[in-house]
Amino acid sequence: MNSSLASDQSLEQGKVTVPGGHNHRQGKAALLQSIMDSPQDIIIFALDHAYRYTEFTPSHQAMIRKIWGREIAIGMNLLEVIRDPADREKAKANFDRALQGEHLLLLEEYGDRSRRRWFYENRYSPIFNATGGIVGVSVFVIDISERKQAEEAVRASQQLIEGIMNTMPVRVFWKDKNLIFLGCNAAFARDAGFAGPQDVIGKNSFQTAGRDRAEMYHQDDRQVIETGCAKLFIEEQQTTRDGKTRTLLTSKLPLRNAQGEVSGVLGTYMDITDRKQAEEQLRDRNRQLGEALTELGRTQRQVIQQEQLRGLGQMASGVAHDFNNALAPIIGFSEFLLRHPDKLADHAQVLKWLTSIHTCATDAAAVVRRMREFGPQQVARDALTPIDLNRVVLQTLELTEPRWKDQAQAKGRTIHIATDLQPVPFITGEEFAMREVLTNLIFNAVDALTHGGTLTLGTAVREGLLNLWVSDNGVGMSEETRQHCLEPFFTTKGQQGTGLGLSLVHGIVQRHGGTLEIASQPAQGTTVTLRLPIPRSQPALVNSPAKAAQTRLLHVLVVDDEPLLCEVVTEWLTTDGHTVATAGNAATALQQFQAHRFDLVLTDKAMPDMSGE
Repeated sequence: MNSSLASDQSLEQGKVTVPGGHNHRQGKAALLQSIMDSPQDIIIFALDHAYRYTEFTPSHQAMIRKIWGREIAIGMNLLEVIRDPADREKAKANFDRALQGEHLLLLEEYGDRSRRRWFYENRYSPIFNATGGIVGVSVFVIDISERKQAEEAVRASQQLIEGIMNTMPVRVFWKDKNLIFLGCNAAFARDAGFAGPQDVIGKNSFQTAGRDRAEMYHQDDRQVIETGCAKLFIEEQQTTRDGKTRTLLTSKLPLRNAQGEVSGVLGTYMDITDRKQAEEQLRDRNRQLGEALTELGRTQRQVIQQEQLRGLGQMASGVAHDFNNALAPIIGFSEFLLRHPDKLADHAQVLKWLTSIHTCATDAAAVVRRMREFGPQQVARDALTPIDLNRVVLQTLELTEPRWKDQAQAKGRTIHIATDLQPVPFITGEEFAMREVLTNLIFNAVDALTHGGTLTLGTAVREGLLNLWVSDNGVGMSEETRQHCLEPFFTTKGQQGTGLGLSLVHGIVQRHGGTLEIASQPAQGTTVTLRLPIPRSQPALVNSPAKAAQTRLLHVLVVDDEPLLCEVVTEWLTTDGHTVATAGNAATALQQFQAHRFDLVLTDKAMPDMSGE
C-alpha cells in the first residue's frame, strides 16, 4: 500500500498525514491495507496532484465499473475515466479544492445521463506529508443511491397523496389524541382561513374555528376517540367567516396505530350547500308542479264537462240530421200521395213508394242504436243477414235521389251518377247499417260537388276482399283534413256539419271486420274505399214466405199512453182474428185485467203515474 495513507488517529480527525519512522509506517500501512481490502462496502480512493490513483478499495473499483463500465489501476487518471463532461468538471473542481486544503462533505450525483444516475455522500480530505505539505486527496464515499431512490419514492408517494387530497372536493383533516392537527388538505386549510396545510399543523380547533364550533368539534372528536366508533354522513350547519351559512356532510373515523389502538381521529366533510339548495328548489318545483297538475286536472274536468255538453248538442244535432235523412222520403212520398190521391190507382207505383217508406222508417228506428258505432264493437249475431251490396247501392241511390238530384238542381248544380258494379258475392252483416254507410258517403260527396260533377259508386273483389267505393271529383281535402276526418265531431262544414258522418261510417265498417281508406287531393276530389271480408261459405237467401203458423185466437190487452200505437197494434192483431181491448194508462189496464180474462197483455213500460212493470 502507498505510504501516503496515514495513521488511524489522523483518519479519525479527517486529516491524512505521512508519519515518520520505518517500522511505524509499516505497521500503520498494514492496518490501512486491511481496511482497503475489507469486504464491507467501504469505498475509499486516493489521488495525487495529477488526479492519478494512488490507492482505492475493491468497492471503488466495482463502483467505477458499474457507473462508467471501465477498469481502473494505480497510476490511472480518474478524470479520464469519467465519461460525462459535466461530471468530470465537477469532480476536478472538488479535487482541486481538497488539494488547496479544504475539507468537503458533498451529496453528489454521477453516472451516464442516458442510462442511470447514482447518488453518493463524498467526503474529500487533503493528504499531508510529514512536513505538512499537501501531496494528494483522499475521498471516502457512501453509496446513498438506494436511500435516495427510497426517499424519492416516498416523496413521489407523498406528492401523489397530496395531489389527490388537494384536488378532492372533500375536505380532509386528521388529529392526534390531544386533538392537535397533524395534517389536512388544501381545501380544509382554505376553509380554516390559512394559506396551506403547513399553517394548520400543530394547531387545534380553537385556533381554526370560532369557540362555539370548536367546542362542538372537540366534543365529536373526543366521542370518536373514546368509543372507537365512526360518525358517518352527519349534516351540520356552519357559518363562514364572511357570515354565510353552509351545509356540511361530515364523517369522522378513529385512527389506529400498528397495535390497533386509537391514536387520533380522521375527519372529512363535503360542502353540500348547492345540493341542498337544488333539492329545496326541486321540492318547490315538485310542489308547484303538483299544484299545476291539480289546477290542470280541475281545468281539464271543466273542459271535458263543456266538451261533453257540446258533444251532446252535436250528437243531438247528428241524430236529428240522421232522422231527417230517414224521414225525408217518408214525408215526401206520403205528402205526394196526399196531394195526388189519384196516384193511388197505380198500385205498383204505390207499393214501390210504400216499400221505400217502410225501409226509411226501419232505418229511423235504428238511429239511436247506431250511436254505438263509435267503438269497434262486434256485430251482434242475431242482427247478421246476407247482404247483396249491389242491391243496397242501387236502393240507397234511389232513396237519396231527392238530395243528389232535386235539391242539387234547385241550387243550380247538376250531379251525374255513375255506377261500376261488378258481380260480387254476398257479405254477412246489418243491411240497414250498410245502407247508412252509403247514405253518409253519398251526402258527403254531394256536399263536395259545390259546382256539380260526377258521383261514382263501384264494387269489385280485389285481393280476397269485397271493395266498395264512393268517388267524387269535387273540392277534395288537404292532407291535414284527411288525417282528422274520421275523428268524432271533426267537420269542415261549420254550423252545417256535425262531424259524425265519417266517424259513424268508420265504426260500422270496423264492426263488420273491414277497413276504410280515404284518398283525396285538393281540387281533385275524394275516393272512400271500404274493404269488407267475404264469408268462406255464401249465405243462402230465403225469399219465399214462410208457411203461416197455425195459431189459436187470443184475447189481448194492449196498454200504451200513445193512442196511435194502440191503434196500430190493434189493427195488426184484429186483422189476424184476435180480440183486442185497449187501455191508455196503467190504472185502467188493472181495472180491465181484473174484470176480464186475457190470454196476453202487451204493455208499454214507461208511462206516467205508474209504469208497465
